[in-house]
Amino acid sequence: MGIHLVGYHGDPGRRPMTREEIQDLLDHADAQVDVALRRGHKGALARYRDATVFKVLYAWGLRCSEASALDVTDFHPHEDAPELGPFRLPVRTGG
Repeated sequence: MGIHLVGYHGDPGRRPMTREEIQDLLDHADAQVDVALRRGHKGALARYRDATVFKVLYAWGLRCSEASALDVTDFHPHEDAPELGPFRLPVRTGG
């Protein structure tokens, strides 16, 4: 197994986001909810949904296809991991 001497080997235009950039993205998404609410836009709920999906994507490292397949039951605590308390989300094993 080789040692990584460079942090990222791909195209610099497609590098991973830094923590600061991710935080900026999430802050911007949250701010868009506030903007819509202040202006009385119908899109406030959709913006809230989008901001929440961004947080779920980054918090659990999900791909877009995985996030789109989430169901309400995916957010119920998993009974086989009581040591994780409210963070014991189930793991899907099949389609």
